[in-house]
Order: sequence, then structure tokens, then C-alpha cells
Amino acid sequence: MKLDPFKKTMIMISVVVVFSVSLVLNVRNFDLSHSEGFCVFDRDCSFANSSCIGEYSVCTNNLEKYENLSAGVCEIVPDFPSNKGYQCECLQTLARCGWAK
Repeated sequence: MKLDPFKKTMIMISVVVVFSVSLVLNVRNFDLSHSEGFCVFDRDCSFANSSCIGEYSVCTNNLEKYENLSAGVCEIVPDFPSNKGYQCECLQTLARCGWAK
């Protein structure tokens, strides 16, 4: 059975799209909550206020912004990304600081 060129092209495009999307989704399991800033390398991102993992903690490219922050009461947030096994790093496909497993 021979496929016409249009159908053959559409099938090939579909396979490439499905493969590309699944590859991107499987390579990086990430979370952008409690994060800010753009980056190029992992060293561009830091976990600010990591001593109190809660609402005042953030994965950022601007650590100086948080160096004098006093949270007062440390409120632990159980579903904070680092509590779920994520690491603060540069999500290079997005060029953003964020949390990745």
C-alpha cells in the first residue's frame, strides 16, 4: 500500500511532534512555584532563605535581594518544592530559575 505524499508528510510530522513533546516532558520534571529570574547556567540560580523553607524562600538569580530579609516566624510549607525532592537550578530549556528533579 502506497501513501500519497501529503499523508506521508503528515504522519512524519505527527511522529516528530509526539516524540519531541514526550522527550521534553520526560527529561525535566520541574516546578516554577517559589522561583524567579532568568538564567543560562545552574550557577546563576540560588536557593535564597533556605534555612526557613517556607513562604519567604525562593529559587532566584538575585540572591542579594533576600540577604537582609528577616522572616520573623518561620512558617514551614509542606508542599514547598525542595520538600518534594526538587533542586533549585537553571531550567535551561526555559532559561529560568526553577525547581527540577
